[in-house]
Amino acid sequence: MYHEFAKNVRIMSDLMFFCNKLGINDFEVELHLRDKACHCHIRCPIPSLSRTVLDELTQALNRPRQKEIEQSFWGLSGEDDIEAEITLVGMMIDKATIEYGDGMLDIHCMRIVD
Repeated sequence: MYHEFAKNVRIMSDLMFFCNKLGINDFEVELHLRDKACHCHIRCPIPSLSRTVLDELTQALNRPRQKEIEQSFWGLSGEDDIEAEITLVGMMIDKATIEYGDGMLDIHCMRIVD
């Protein structure tokens, strides 16, 4: 179970790195483990977010989950290529919802724990 929790924390960390690259320095972070699922929520203020960035984030996080990459996740993910990391996060989760309004970015991710 430790490894599952570590994966969930790494997913949150990669999402925060992505947001920080956008210039965000304030985060509200929630991580809930219940009903054999991990629910991640990040809420952060960003006065201006382009539609292109929002669409790219939505597309990256809503890729089909690829359980076969989970063993390689640690080696594939690094801090140099944030866009690639977000794509990997998308492959690690089952569902994502991204909302932006009134200068706030909300990212909700859900990952079913086997």
